[in-house]
Amino acid sequence: MRRGMWLLLVAMILMAGCAHQATDEMAKVQVGMTPKQVEAKLGQPEAIKRVRFPGHQRDYLVLQYELIPETQLCPSEATGRWLTGMFTLGLSEVAWSHAKATPHWVYFLDGKMVYFSEAVDCAKTGCRTWLDIRDKNYTR
Repeated sequence: MRRGMWLLLVAMILMAGCAHQATDEMAKVQVGMTPKQVEAKLGQPEAIKRVRFPGHQRDYLVLQYELIPETQLCPSEATGRWLTGMFTLGLSEVAWSHAKATPHWVYFLDGKMVYFSEAVDCAKTGCRTWLDIRDKNYTR
């Protein structure tokens, strides 16, 4: 029993650190990649869009992914997540992650990635968007 208590203590200490999910995903892609290369690294996007920003003459192709934003996981939250995950065999971790996920956009011009960020609120910035382009030739 003593060994189990030590393992629990070590696990709790390790869980007290902070984690960044979106940063992990951003590290997988880089400027210059094609949409197919990004999909190979990040998986199927939640949505595919064309977006035109005010003052820009061209549309950006945007792949949208649901990721956990750049907020730190504090020790008190980490402990709660670890305990609930342990008692629900990991199912609660899926719920925690999806509850905090927000849209992130990967931007492309001329078939090459140019930027990665949290999604832009077009209602505030005045951009226009055409949603869910599922044409397999979207790299044109």
